[in-house]
Amino acid sequence: MAEKKKPAFKEKLGRIRVVAWANQGEGSDTWYNVEITRRYRDSNGKWADANTFRRDDLPIVMKAADMAYDWIWKRKVAESDPIED
Repeated sequence: MAEKKKPAFKEKLGRIRVVAWANQGEGSDTWYNVEITRRYRDSNGKWADANTFRRDDLPIVMKAADMAYDWIWKRKVAESDPIED
């Protein structure tokens, strides 16, 4: 059985979750796909994920997207411009 791929970045802000997945291209090219979801209880009382958001979720979704962008940006800068001693 194949090992389950783990996210490169994940954060929870209440019921909003943001996850970034690392993808490797040919050579050393790496890019990230970001997924933002909202947790809710379904009609059976079980936790589920939705990719739609209510009005009051949107500021939190914006913050989650900003956090993912900041995390990815820092990785890209570190890859392209290593600090010299």
